[in-house]
Amino acid sequence: MNRMLRLNLAFFLLVFVVSCQKEPDESIILQPTTSCQLTKALIYDDAGDLLDTSGYVYTSSKVTRIEKVESYTTFEYSGDKVVRRNHIQRISPLFSTYDNITYNSDGTPAKMESFITATGLPAPLLVLGYEFVYSGGKLTGFLEKADTTYSGLPLVTFYSYDYTYTGNNITSAIETDVTTGLKETLTYQYASTDNYFKPIANNLFTEVLFTDINGQTIPFSVSANNISSISVGGDNFPIAYTLDTNKKLSELLIGGVVAARYSYACK
Repeated sequence: MNRMLRLNLAFFLLVFVVSCQKEPDESIILQPTTSCQLTKALIYDDAGDLLDTSGYVYTSSKVTRIEKVESYTTFEYSGDKVVRRNHIQRISPLFSTYDNITYNSDGTPAKMESFITATGLPAPLLVLGYEFVYSGGKLTGFLEKADTTYSGLPLVTFYSYDYTYTGNNITSAIETDVTTGLKETLTYQYASTDNYFKPIANNLFTEVLFTDINGQTIPFSVSANNISSISVGGDNFPIAYTLDTNKKLSELLIGGVVAARYSYACK
C-alpha cells in the first residue's frame, strides 16, 4: 500500500498514519444542530473489517470521554477548546500517553505535543510534535516531528506539508519526507456540499478521522466543502458520504469500502 493510504489510520484507524498512537479516538460528527449527539462510531480497516468501537460521554454538550475496549480517552477544555487529551490503556496500564494543545491568539491551533508516561520514566517524555503554519488566515503548512531516539532530545521534523487552495478548499498538498528529500503531491477534489466536519468546534482534536493527526487528513478538517476524491501517484481514492434520516453523517466510504459508521441519539 502506498504512502497515500496513511490516510487510513486517522480515519477508520487510517492506514496512512505515522503517529505512534494507533487508536481511533473520539469522534464527533455533528451537523450544526442541538437535537442529535453522536453516541457510537464503528471503525473499519481498508478491507472492511471492524477494527474498533467507540462510545461517547458528554458533559454540558462537550465530549469529555470516549470509551473503547482496550483504552479510553478523556478531554480537558479551556473555554470551548480542547487543551489536553489523556489516553489511558486498560490492558497495559504501565504506560499512558497524553497530548497538550496550544492555540494562537486568533483561536487557531498552533501546536500539539504528545507525551508518554511509563513505569521507570522519571518524567513524561515528549515523543511527537505537530506545528501549524498560517498565511492570510489560512493553514498553509504543517510539520510532523518526532524524537526517534526516545531519549528526550529535541524533536526532529520528519514530514512537512505545503498546502495550496482554490477558494477555501485545499486542492493540493506537497508532502516532503524530510529524511530522504522525496516529495509527493496529493490532489483533492470536492463536492458542492458544505463540509460535514468543519462546523464542529475542536473537530481536529475530537474527530475519529483526525485523532492521529497527519498532514494528509487535515484538508478534511479545514476545507469549506466535502472532499470527493484524493489522488496521489496515479492512484485515485473516491470518498463517499451517507446521511441518515436526520441528515447526520452515518457512513463514510473510501474507494467504495466502508471506513466508518456513526450512530446518534436525537430528540
